[in-house]
Amino acid sequence: MNMPREQRKRLLVLVGAGLGLVLAVRFVALPLVEYRKDLSHRIQATERECVRVAEAAGEFAAVRADAARRTKGMKTGGKTLFAYLENVAARTKLRERVELMKPATRKLENGAVEQSVEMRLGGLFMDDLVRFLYEAETSTGRAAVRRMHVRKVRDRLDVDVVFVSVEGA
Repeated sequence: MNMPREQRKRLLVLVGAGLGLVLAVRFVALPLVEYRKDLSHRIQATERECVRVAEAAGEFAAVRADAARRTKGMKTGGKTLFAYLENVAARTKLRERVELMKPATRKLENGAVEQSVEMRLGGLFMDDLVRFLYEAETSTGRAAVRRMHVRKVRDRLDVDVVFVSVEGA
């Protein structure tokens, strides 16, 4: 394998260039292509999230408008929402199941006054809960459920519920 010196030089340059080309493709071009693909996938995922956020914002606005519409004509009849819900609990024979009642009042931008009461009821059966909620929301149209969280503990339910009533404006 006696090659002339000029051929060996040419062969070494070709092998070096080929090796350099392979290394450039492997360690520069391919990672750039992968990065671009990954970036494209992340952009698409972010766009999907933006669409979901926009949809959720629309749903939130609709729910808020519905809540405002439902609570607009509610009257407290001179009693506080707290007293009203206490009476509902007594009428539905659930007064002893009330673990917490926390009232709050705030003035709205339109001059109306919003009363809210956070309640915690423990050890209820489903029919007790349904009867209580139905009575609270329908007996005089005074209270609406803003938020409710129900946990099952053994064969009974523990419920955190926030009622709201708006008066004035």
